[in-house]
Amino acid sequence: MLEPYQILESRVLGADCVLLILACRFSTVGCDQVTKSIAKAELAGMQPLSFLGDTLRLDLARNYGAFLSLGSALGESSGGMVLSALVGLVLAGGGARMATGRAP
Repeated sequence: MLEPYQILESRVLGADCVLLILACRFSTVGCDQVTKSIAKAELAGMQPLSFLGDTLRLDLARNYGAFLSLGSALGESSGGMVLSALVGLVLAGGGARMATGRAP
């Protein structure tokens, strides 16, 4: 975790680490969504793919909720939108806290 002085120090040195951290956060979420889309398209209706003597197995598992199946009662499309919006708000809030120097 970054300390507020580290953010200020990086700004003095001409680097904007807050933007870098936000870019890393959003790109991670973006990569996660892309890989989920590929898995849905490629693995739907297939038997699990096994590699290296079943050491590595690719199988499509669906979880319409989130942590501990929160949001599972919302349905696939509306639950996905609500949970994605919540993740976006959390990321934006964390970025705003870091940008203002109030990160814990």
